Amino acid sequence: MMPSTQAPLISLMRKFGYTANHQGICAGLICMMAFAELVDEEERFDQRIELINQLHAAKITYEGTTDVREMLRLIRDKVKKHNKLTSFEKRMMGIDAFFAGIELAHHTERYRDFLGEFIAKADIEQLSDVIGSKKIAARGGVEKVYSEPFIGNEKKLKRYLNGLSEVLTEYEKNAGDKTNTRLSISLYSPLHRLRIKYLPAEEAWLFTDPNQLPTKKIPSRQLASEIISAFHDKTNSAFEVQVFTVAKNPCLKPVRAQFDQFRQFRTITKDDAEKATKKTAVQTGGTRIAHVAAMHGDVKTLRHLADLNGKYLQVEDNDGYTPMLYAAQYGHEEAITFLASQHRSDLIKATALGFSPMDLIILNDHAHLIKPLAPYGTLWAGLPESESLIFKAARQVKLGVLVALLELDPPSVNRADSRGETPVHLLMRGEIEASMIETLARHGADFMKSSAQGVTPLSLAINRKKWDWVAIMLLNQPPAIEIPKSMDAAALREAALTYLQSLPDADRELFIQGIKTKSNGFGQWLFNQSAALKAPSLRLFKEEATPFAEFAGELDKRFPAGGGLTL
Repeated sequence: MMPSTQAPLISLMRKFGYTANHQGICAGLICMMAFAELVDEEERFDQRIELINQLHAAKITYEGTTDVREMLRLIRDKVKKHNKLTSFEKRMMGIDAFFAGIELAHHTERYRDFLGEFIAKADIEQLSDVIGSKKIAARGGVEKVYSEPFIGNEKKLKRYLNGLSEVLTEYEKNAGDKTNTRLSISLYSPLHRLRIKYLPAEEAWLFTDPNQLPTKKIPSRQLASEIISAFHDKTNSAFEVQVFTVAKNPCLKPVRAQFDQFRQFRTITKDDAEKATKKTAVQTGGTRIAHVAAMHGDVKTLRHLADLNGKYLQVEDNDGYTPMLYAAQYGHEEAITFLASQHRSDLIKATALGFSPMDLIILNDHAHLIKPLAPYGTLWAGLPESESLIFKAARQVKLGVLVALLELDPPSVNRADSRGETPVHLLMRGEIEASMIETLARHGADFMKSSAQGVTPLSLAINRKKWDWVAIMLLNQPPAIEIPKSMDAAALREAALTYLQSLPDADRELFIQGIKTKSNGFGQWLFNQSAALKAPSLRLFKEEATPFAEFAGELDKRFPAGGGLTL
């Protein structure tokens, strides 16, 4: 009999080198379960779970060892040498990929750079493009069929599940023997995720709870109580019901129509909402409909709850999250703007967790939320500069939000905190691309603004030997500046040439003219270098031998359209 918790999975994931959360990996696990279900690989999924438990219990010996870490070392060594793998070795590599998928799906916030954008935890649709199998890709990826919040007691849940079973029974009749028609159903709250599957011929359900593995078959009459118990609720429960299929499902349009019709018959009562808003004593439970709705951007439900009682939109769940925090974390524009319209001051109010919705917007770099929330700018206008949004964005190197803030308030790029440092100073200590220096320049950044300690953004870039940054700064600065002398002249000149080469002709020509007329910082720096080479005697200075003349000649050679040299 398999263990009834996630402990074996989490323990083995860590041995494989993954940072599995000790509090659970339910969202990632159910995401991977959905991918398996949609391509008819449930049996393979169950076999993988069984192997994981056997490995965890040290019931398998490989090359004389039961130590999973040693097994992995030996197998990965074979992979590096391109040696042929045995069936067991392939299964071990399959578990490695399986764990990678769980890690990525459950902790999307950690892998934003890899994903290229913010993706909500276990967003099955979007993640299918990243961690879905080749079989998922061949079927066009994953599409959402239906998504709706449920709130109510066991009696209401039984009625809901009966209605859902009728829709699924009718769907199976319509789908017949057609391929690519599998559905996957997830039940999702902010704190837990489950999977259910209806078996019409048996009037029973398959129920997958990561805390109660393996998947078990449950009579229809018992499922409601199992769900409420799994969510650690007492009487009333609140969660999102999500149904997925593959894009190439030939019945996609009609099944969506079926679920749209199914959606029309339920309302949330004030009594239900009140019961589901009370905290439970269980730390891992206590889901609320407002939190579920905010997490999924369900503004219709949020509006309905506001009409019933506005306090539902401010209550904290057992993890300390308010609905506005969830909307901010997951980047739902319509939801966050609606919630802000109801309780505007909550945007910058730190909860017991120590952060505000705006903090989460910055943390997740939700640049698309900055402009819609601009009408509430007076809330943070009076904050100390070091606590202002743009300083927080710069400190965390959240460039999307930072640029969005600059679009609304360009002068903020040069505002200084109590130490005389600007957001640009902070960015110079982070890891950014040279293109960000261009963006800052376009917004009027002063790269020579000195802090109380005499530090400038330019000097910070020089100290880090970021010559591509320095070149762009000097090209965009006016000439009347004092330029530090401790620079690698050859590296800086090469960086400038590389940058100029990357520009459109018209932009390049403007910079070249600025260099040759000494009307930008780079031209002045070259000229100062040349002047420094003058001999202390009264001999005439030969211009054609100076760094300024040599660089101007190189510009003419590489970019013939450049103007004539002016000294």
